[in-house]
Amino acid sequence: FSLEDERFCPPSRYDAIEHSTRSLTAHEARALGTSQVSGLSIDEGEHREIVATQIMRNLSSSTEKNVRMILSLTAHDTDASVRSAGERVVAYLIDGTLSECDVEAVGEEFVSGGALQAAVTQARALIAKKEFTNAENCVLSALNSIDTERTYADNDTVCWRAFTSYVDRVLYNRLLCTPRRTTKLVPTAYFDAHLLASVSELLQKKTEQAIMHARRAVEIAPFNTSAHLHLAHCLEASNQLEEAIETLTTLLLRAHDLEGIGLGYYRMAFFQWRLQRYATARACYQYALRFIPGARFLIGTEMSILALQEPKFSFTELNDEEIDEAFASAHIPKAPTPEVSEIFLEGTQASLDAELFSVAKNFMTNLGIITKDDIYYDMLRSIEGEPDR
Repeated sequence: FSLEDERFCPPSRYDAIEHSTRSLTAHEARALGTSQVSGLSIDEGEHREIVATQIMRNLSSSTEKNVRMILSLTAHDTDASVRSAGERVVAYLIDGTLSECDVEAVGEEFVSGGALQAAVTQARALIAKKEFTNAENCVLSALNSIDTERTYADNDTVCWRAFTSYVDRVLYNRLLCTPRRTTKLVPTAYFDAHLLASVSELLQKKTEQAIMHARRAVEIAPFNTSAHLHLAHCLEASNQLEEAIETLTTLLLRAHDLEGIGLGYYRMAFFQWRLQRYATARACYQYALRFIPGARFLIGTEMSILALQEPKFSFTELNDEEIDEAFASAHIPKAPTPEVSEIFLEGTQASLDAELFSVAKNFMTNLGIITKDDIYYDMLRSIEGEPDR
């Protein structure tokens, strides 16, 4: 026998999470926050990607044949986004917007096309050109029908969320998800559109509207660092400093990676400074450097400015106990919190036990980065790679 035999390296270990019908054991379900493997889904477009692969493999030089083939694969699909993508690609092939010769463009349009994604792409370009009003109008026009029809609005039985990693999804399952509601995935473009709307409005000093869209982005993606930092920035612009601190506190209660933790404390230090809580600001700056050492020059410069402006501010290095005391007195969590750390370790073990290697690799990569422990990298290297399909 060979160690590469399928019985030793079953391809099922890398099956798409989104379409799995597998159930988890009671132990695995508790650790991962879901009784079904599909409850770990993070890719809203996974099914479209599978169908797109079939389409690309069967494209020919005949538009008529391609139209028939695409409609046969999509017209009766239970996923409305697949049906819509099929109709859109067929229309583009017929009018010449897409060419059968450009197989990759056909696949990309099928998976990521549509009016909302087009608006997001255009808005980014407009913001880069400092056309903030046009950028705002662009995304709001695309969002209008979606939000008017409450397409992705939460209700008593369903909530709509976006995730960037399996770690985020497990933390959400364990910390925020309620059994009475099913979590469904929104297109990434929907999250991006609300965030871009907020950015363009803030740049026009429309702070109330900017805060509204920023709050929606945080609601959609409750573990997204950028969304929380941007909301804090919007609240700062409207001089709601305590509310900004609350937003950063929420971020730190959920943070689990170097960037999220480091930037969370860096921004927290700024707001503590603004409120003249200098001892707490010093603790936040020093703790942030443990996670984002590359920001040492920037943070050092800010601390120097603060020391010049405020005689009460001290550069003296704090020890762990002093940092803990400063955080406790200001009700600032010390990230990663014990609860998040426990979920992290349990999620790693459970995803390995369940042979969900895509999930397990995500956990171990994060653990290796944040702990700098070679054991996790060794474990990561010991897992076989995804097989060719």
